[in-house]
Amino acid sequence: MNKNSQNILAALIFLVALNLRPAIIAVGPLLSQIGTDLQWGESLLGLLAALPLLAFALLSFLVQFLTSRFETDKVLIGALILLAVGCLVRSAFDSTAVWIGTVMVGGSIAVGNVLAPAIVKRDYRHHISMATGAYSAFVTAGSALAGLTAAALAEALGGWRPALSVWALPALIAAILWCIRLCLSKKNKVEDAPSPTTDKDKKLKLLAEATKPAQINTAPTIPLWKRPTTWLVTLFMGLQSSAFYTFSNWLPSLATAVGFSNTDAGMQLFIFQALGIISGLIIPKSMYLKGNQITAGLLASVPLLIASLGWLFLPQYSFAWSVFGGIGQGACRAHSYCPARQHICRNNRTIRYCSIVWIFIGSVWPLCLWSAR
Repeated sequence: MNKNSQNILAALIFLVALNLRPAIIAVGPLLSQIGTDLQWGESLLGLLAALPLLAFALLSFLVQFLTSRFETDKVLIGALILLAVGCLVRSAFDSTAVWIGTVMVGGSIAVGNVLAPAIVKRDYRHHISMATGAYSAFVTAGSALAGLTAAALAEALGGWRPALSVWALPALIAAILWCIRLCLSKKNKVEDAPSPTTDKDKKLKLLAEATKPAQINTAPTIPLWKRPTTWLVTLFMGLQSSAFYTFSNWLPSLATAVGFSNTDAGMQLFIFQALGIISGLIIPKSMYLKGNQITAGLLASVPLLIASLGWLFLPQYSFAWSVFGGIGQGACRAHSYCPARQHICRNNRTIRYCSIVWIFIGSVWPLCLWSAR
């Protein structure tokens, strides 16, 4: 297999990234239609929007179990197929199926959220910062596309059910293409299998390296869970994700509540999603300004903080806060994928899962406030 073919196969992970948000984001602009059709109140609708995040928190624990028994690529294919099935189940049957399909969607995306960044690091290990920025941009592009087209699809296709079921198609296409990639990769490995002489030379080299005197590191090792940086990383990951999902789910409702039309509300959601593509590509360039990641973290977080305060105190200027929020959420997501944070989370699954639980908690509290008003 030539280098161009290998690059094309590696780039398929970005097609997977496009599928990791639309099935969730498309629900926000359609919540009012879903509520009218199923006769659900605001509390149930809020729970429906938050349910995929609960699936993130609960089902992400199964990822290591699955990858310990099956190849990572096969698990990813299974997640994409489950995503497609979940989109169809959620849209095709009664209200009970809506809940079941939503859990299937959330669970499949939870698996993709864990595996896809790891595959990016595996396939682009020499260009991690650039690749993670591109990965974040594709994730955000999928979100922007879903937010922009949800209402239009519902109007064109005759309701929220076909508008949500549409997202089964790209997930299925991604699964088929990943199957092709897996088959070609295995075929390539067989063709490039080392000769016995080459294999023998490698074994001798490994033996020589193994017999070298080891340098013993006597410095004490501090457990990850005792390091303040670990918990700061957890808080950063949880807050940026919960902010993204909270605003994605509630921005259309907030905008219409203060007098904007449904069209304007959809445009604000699109701006919020789309601007994250640009900031997600820019922030990796400032990842190590002044020798650390503090500057990049501040640059990413300040716009999101401005947007949060703006929506809280001056919601009538929601278009402006959509700009600030979009810049901030894309930058924060790209920053959370940086190598140092991935190193911490890769070596301590508990910390990663705590951040996922925090995502759910951070996304549910608006529902609690809304219900208690």
